Amino acid sequence: MLNDLSKEIRREVLTEAYKHKHGHIASCFSCVEILLAIKEIMKPEDFFILSKGHAILAEIAVFGKEISCFKTGSLGHGIGVGAGIALANPESNVYVVVGDGELQEGSSLEALNFIMGPAFDRDNLIVLIDENHFQASRKIHWPLHKDYIGKSCVSLVDGHRPDKIIEEIQFNYRILFCETTKGMGVSFIEANPVRFHTDICTEIEQSQALQELS
Repeated sequence: MLNDLSKEIRREVLTEAYKHKHGHIASCFSCVEILLAIKEIMKPEDFFILSKGHAILAEIAVFGKEISCFKTGSLGHGIGVGAGIALANPESNVYVVVGDGELQEGSSLEALNFIMGPAFDRDNLIVLIDENHFQASRKIHWPLHKDYIGKSCVSLVDGHRPDKIIEEIQFNYRILFCETTKGMGVSFIEANPVRFHTDICTEIEQSQALQELS
């Protein structure tokens, strides 16, 4: 069950998407609580990368502005760039939010394997994977966390529970597979996440969605 802040963030995403006739609503909704968790623990000297840059409306709604230090175009670069920033700034934490579909990019998998290997000896890079089980318009049938769970730095967590996400980070897990629902919070968006990956609501749908989030 979503709290009032989570609902408020989703209402803002809906409002901005409807206003500008553009936005990836379902993808934004799946990562709201991940972003709220990061906001709660992030320090001024820390870095943030929204590797799934199409969820920028959620980023702006949570943080009040775009704070990602790396602007993503083509997906697949956030983890690698984050690793470099972490190596160059050992006193700062680097938080990277990645989509699970994005992990099918070779560059993402190579970067993920690099930071789990012996050559990367830092613990200041935290990768949070929004595992909503979709890659744009396609369902991901193999949960990617199954290839990594069991490794000492990897955790599986409820991605709609900021308190649990923070708890896992405090336990020193550095790769978090955050189990989420694409379109979380609005019934008809959850039921049709493929359409609302790119579509915005009609006037009637917008009213219904805002009512569900009231």
